[in-house]
Amino acid sequence: ASMLAYYVLVSSEVDRLVRNYVEAEYQSSGAVIRIAMLVVPAVLLLFYSPRFRRELLPAEYTYFRIQALIALAMFPAALLISATTALDRIALYLLPLQLFVFSNLPDLLASRNDQRTIVVFGIVVYYATVLFVWLNFSTNSYNWTPYRIGIVGS
Repeated sequence: ASMLAYYVLVSSEVDRLVRNYVEAEYQSSGAVIRIAMLVVPAVLLLFYSPRFRRELLPAEYTYFRIQALIALAMFPAALLISATTALDRIALYLLPLQLFVFSNLPDLLASRNDQRTIVVFGIVVYYATVLFVWLNFSTNSYNWTPYRIGIVGS
């Protein structure tokens, strides 16, 4: 019964997604950069694996480790295949990896408050740089700036 329900409810949706994202070979111009941004926390999580393992429940650690491995596998795939939009959509589901690793980084790398402040400052500079580059060099960033949303030719 469950196989029949799967076939009726999900298979047509999976076919549509494969057709729209993989077979159509849509290009997502920022996919490689967004996936590269996932590689940084993935490497940090795997490099500091013993520390993260001590801080997490086994299921949580397994969850983030799988996310890290998927992120690392996606990077060469994004460089080799032409359907980067599909990978870009998958990368959206891996964003919690960035949030988790960078929010725990100050405690992992520093033992004193002044050291933690430097790590936090580095993280803020990293994301501020990403935002600056995106706002100034992205093809469609004008759609995201206040008071210009939807205005053509501004």
